[in-house]
Amino acid sequence: MFRNYQHQDKPKEIIINVGINDRDNNNNTRVAQSMTNLAQIARATFPDSEIFLTQNQVSNTMDERRPREAFNIRQLNEHLTNITMQGVSYLDSNIRGGCFFEPDGIHWCPRTANSILNKWLQQLRVYRPVFCPVQKGTARTMKRN
Repeated sequence: MFRNYQHQDKPKEIIINVGINDRDNNNNTRVAQSMTNLAQIARATFPDSEIFLTQNQVSNTMDERRPREAFNIRQLNEHLTNITMQGVSYLDSNIRGGCFFEPDGIHWCPRTANSILNKWLQQLRVYRPVFCPVQKGTARTMKRN
């Protein structure tokens, strides 16, 4: 992905937010190493850019229905906060009021995606409110406490 970047202008900041399909796998070491490798590739490809890693949110639904997956994601989030590499930082994705998820308990609803994006922009000090309106009835949401 990063190695094939062909534009003249290089970004000042790169935010890496990766969804994980192998959440129930007990081999968090492999997933954590993949995230470290991704950060290293981004760092090598964009030596003058600041790289930011983000955490994955865990919903109450996931805690209740798939506790092993929730545990694995929390372990991965802990690993991400501990990656120490020059030019690689961590963005906090916890938002005031909690997160709202689609019925699957995994994917963010648009309201949450907008709130998290705005929080990241604030942390990057380039805050410009972003809002994508949601049509009434298009998504059921579940609040994360």
